[in-house]
Parts: sequence; C-alpha cells; structure tokens
Amino acid sequence: MADAVISRLASLRNLAVRPTSSVLKYVKTPADPGQVARELYVNSVLEGTYQRIGPVIRISLQLQLISRDTGAARWASRYDLRADDMLKFQDDLAQKVVENLSIQVSAAEHKGSMTRSPEDYNLYLQARYYANEYKMRSTLNSIHQGRQLLLQAIALDPRFAEAHSSPSESYGMEAANFQQNSKENLALSEGAAHEALRLNPNLGEAHTALCAVFAEIGRLEDAIRSGRQAVALAPKLRLCLRHARLCVPLCRSG
Repeated sequence: MADAVISRLASLRNLAVRPTSSVLKYVKTPADPGQVARELYVNSVLEGTYQRIGPVIRISLQLQLISRDTGAARWASRYDLRADDMLKFQDDLAQKVVENLSIQVSAAEHKGSMTRSPEDYNLYLQARYYANEYKMRSTLNSIHQGRQLLLQAIALDPRFAEAHSSPSESYGMEAANFQQNSKENLALSEGAAHEALRLNPNLGEAHTALCAVFAEIGRLEDAIRSGRQAVALAPKLRLCLRHARLCVPLCRSG
C-alpha cells in the first residue's frame, strides 16, 4: 500500500517524493520522523501504522504528516477501512497531502486511470510487492510472480492502464537481465507500453518503459524522445529520470 501511495504522489509535477527503495530500511529499523527527513533530504514525512482486524480484511491506520523543521504534525487522521475502501482511501490520502503542503495540481493530474475494482487493485498491489522484491533480490521468480498477478488484473479490467504499464517494465527487466527469450520479452514490453499509453497517454511510467525498450534494441532517438516525454510528464519520478539520462550517452556513443 505504501508503494502505491508513493507512486500516486510521485506523479505530481510539483511534489518530490522519495521512492519505495529509499524507505524500505525504516520498516525493520523505525526512526524518528525528523531523522528520516534529514537522511532523505525532504521537508515532510508521512508516517503511518496499520493493524489487520478479524477474518475480513479490516485495516486501522494512524497517519500523520510531520514537518522536518518543527517536528510538528501538519495533519493527522485515523481510518478504519475494509478491503473495498482501499481505492478511495488512496485518493483521499493523496488529496490530504496535497492540501496540507499547498501543492498546485493540474486538471490532468486529477484525472487518473486506476481501476475501480477492489479485487483488481489488490492484485496490482501484490504485483508491486514482487517488483520491489526483484529490485532487492534480483530473482527471476519475483518477476514471474508479479507479472502473473498483473495479467490477472488486466483480465479483470482491460482498461486499467497502470496494470498494462507494469508488465511492460517487467518484460523489459527480464529482457535486460536474463538472456533467454530476450527478443520476445522486448516485443511484449513494447506492446504492453503502447497499450498503456493508448489508455492513458499521460502515464509517465509507460513512456519510461518504452524508453528502456528502444534503448535495448538500438532505437536511440526514439529512446531519447520517450525519455523526454516521461520526464515531462513525471519529472519527480526517479525511474523516468534514470532511463532518460542513460539514453543520452548511448545515443552519442552510437
């Protein structure tokens, strides 16, 4: 859930958000919010705890947005949620952060392409867990398990753009790091990215996935073009910036 909220906030042009990989270390070794803010070079920290209650997934969350400079809470709230509340909760939470930090949000940023199905969204969240697991452990099994969940999500809601974009990244990672079936995986990655962009042309992650595919197959001008589009749409998303920066020296050397 934290990863999904981070991705939602990172899509806002006027807000810089640290990626999930930067905050994972605090899961096992909790730290004072002020210390976290200083270590990550951020002005505010969104902190929360949750508890699952009963056989039906019910989550109790205590959240607070804490200022680095004063240590005071800008905003705090408590939520009691059922599984089918999670989609609305993510949107509400993002809106509260935007309001309390006085972030300017465009009309396009308000318009999302998330599914409205709680079951579908849960599959998407599980898949993101495996994507992060791969980044930490680099196991092919993590890629395959995450992708299987994403394909299930797409089957439930074919118009879920983010679910199309994520397997594009998944196929691309496999092609770049595992030689077997790399050509086929690159083709699948490109196809999934194009479908995601057909559903949501403003999805920075999909442009990033295309940038990576084009760089791998030597279409370097196309890679730079896609990288620039990704950065223009999601300038605070670290993955977009990394791929765009990699493509420029590749093009010069080619």
